[in-house]
Amino acid sequence: MNTKNTILKTEDDVTVTKERMSAIETIINSTTKINPFPSPMPCYESFTGGVSSINDITLGIIKDDFILPPAASAILVDEVLIVGLLLTAKTSKALHEMEDFQMNYQLTLNDYGLPQLNIYVLYSETNSEENPYWDNSFQITFDRNITPEINLEELTTIQVFLQDEDPRTSRGTVTTVKRPM
Repeated sequence: MNTKNTILKTEDDVTVTKERMSAIETIINSTTKINPFPSPMPCYESFTGGVSSINDITLGIIKDDFILPPAASAILVDEVLIVGLLLTAKTSKALHEMEDFQMNYQLTLNDYGLPQLNIYVLYSETNSEENPYWDNSFQITFDRNITPEINLEELTTIQVFLQDEDPRTSRGTVTTVKRPM
């Protein structure tokens, strides 16, 4: 990770000053829970939780993977950040139906020293070959008040982690934040 106090210029022409970096550092390493809709933002909605069609694939390539890499997309529209997630895991039921299912977020710095949003999707499941893969779709909505220290416009990347707390398996992915044209 870049530990410089000032990043002069990036592809998106984002500048992080020493003062801004100090403000960002005050919130790094704190994790906040994301509650289900209709809670105040940030909140998540679950749209599907069905058995995945990937179960029909008979290739042995994914046989031992209990979690597949998350698919994520993010867009910033009118000071609201919308993150779409597709999470596929071998579980006994849909993730949002599990008692210990939770989502958390953390603001941190990416490899360029710029603000990054990390999203952690946590659950606990006894891994079993008999369990099918489930597709789990979520939409997470953040408003501009995610934190007073960082504006949503400053976020350039989002990293998503799907983790079975046992912790035999976990997967992550990074996506960029798209701006409206």
